[in-house]
Amino acid sequence: MPFVDIVLLGRSGCGKGTQAGRLAERFGLAVVSPGERFRQLAATPSLTGEKVKAIIDAGGLPPDWIAAHLWLEELIEKIMPDRGLIFDGTPRRLEEAKLIDEILAWYERTNVRVFLLDISRNEARRRLLGRRICTGCNAVARSIYDEADAAACITCGGTLISRPDDTPEAIEKRLDWFDVDVMPIIHYYETQGRLTRVSGERPIEEVSDELIREVARYAA
Repeated sequence: MPFVDIVLLGRSGCGKGTQAGRLAERFGLAVVSPGERFRQLAATPSLTGEKVKAIIDAGGLPPDWIAAHLWLEELIEKIMPDRGLIFDGTPRRLEEAKLIDEILAWYERTNVRVFLLDISRNEARRRLLGRRICTGCNAVARSIYDEADAAACITCGGTLISRPDDTPEAIEKRLDWFDVDVMPIIHYYETQGRLTRVSGERPIEEVSDELIREVARYAA
């Protein structure tokens, strides 16, 4: 069965993780998500972990060599000849985008499509300020602004808390680096005719349905 490799881009809060999980399940894709590995590294009692944690909590972007190490390691572990990949949260810099292209070309994988979950800076800010994480199952809850009862996780009943890096100052920094570092990546893919924009300012199901239809076109 033909497969497609996918790069999923978007501002923080656009729903990349949710949609990556849905696409992975629908099309049997392996998820490459360095963001989760960054958080795991930040939780380790090591010098690197402490430095990465300080950067993440402040809303900064860890050095590109650490990012490349984490997603390269994950990519090498997960790449298979008959299974597609979905990159969630990377590339974050233009050099990473070009490196992904180089690596996939080496594996003779040329069916690569890029999707931008497009939300405004104001909408991203609103979502991130209202985002909550479950202390029980670690699930990301919907924004408190969208839920009538946000006191407990609807999955396990656990307590909901804000992520340490969802302070107003850290959020603004993340939104800034998207404009500075990720916008050139969007231009890079767009000029190659590989980018599809999908409005992320809609209900999750609507966004998911459109992404599934678009991906199905390239996986056929």
